[in-house]
Amino acid sequence: MKPTTLGLAAVLIATSALADPATISGGKAGGTYQTVYGANLAQILKAKGHDAPLLESRGSMENLERLSKGEAQFGFAQLDAYGQYLKAGGKPLEIVAPLGKECGYLVVKKDGKVTSEKDLRRVKDATVAIGEEGSGSAITWQNMTRLVPEYKNARIVFQGGTRAINQLGTPGGPDAFLFVAAPGNLNNQLFQAVNANKNLKFVDIDKGGLDDKLPDGKPVYQFDKVSVCSGWGCGVDTICTMSYLFAGPTATDKAIQAVSDVMAMSPKTITEPK
Repeated sequence: MKPTTLGLAAVLIATSALADPATISGGKAGGTYQTVYGANLAQILKAKGHDAPLLESRGSMENLERLSKGEAQFGFAQLDAYGQYLKAGGKPLEIVAPLGKECGYLVVKKDGKVTSEKDLRRVKDATVAIGEEGSGSAITWQNMTRLVPEYKNARIVFQGGTRAINQLGTPGGPDAFLFVAAPGNLNNQLFQAVNANKNLKFVDIDKGGLDDKLPDGKPVYQFDKVSVCSGWGCGVDTICTMSYLFAGPTATDKAIQAVSDVMAMSPKTITEPK
């Protein structure tokens, strides 16, 4: 029995997809890298005829490691994570497109043991929650401790989200909480949770000592005043870094070009929720 023309076409399409993988390493379930960036990128690649499975990950560093090993072809990462990856001997990856700025936000209890960022450098037995291991906030904190060794005086707790916010300043709970998020999105659950609790406050992160650079000399961090609530006097000074879409060595030129074409014409295609 001879295969039909339709059957042959289906086989050819399936073979082409398998020969041109475009696996995406996103982020944790419910996070921006997974539900926004990853979902949008998968949709773009599928529309261009690529098989584009979306994998959950712990965040930036796992994404970069997967790309270098060929376990994924596309992934998202903060620039400070990419800097750590390169300094650890990782091979350079292709930056396909910028995605946006991400800033560090430090939260403390108003009358707690730690009431400022400087306290984390000098208060004995202070603890700071930095999100899940491998997350963007954990990477940023690890980079901060590399640049400013005094931060190592603080004990870290791999905990984040509203759980960390609720436990701030409680017996056995953290004294501070660092999280990373895009600036300006005050609808973010973490901003809302902090602002709803009159006992908590956002504090400045001093730029002293945090002038990190990539191997090519480009700066890793920017220092900005960002809004943390609506109204007057709602800004804090902090560090920000860029996040990027990266392609690994096993990504094909065809797949990279497909994404580049879309991003060049409409940069927000990946970054805006559908």
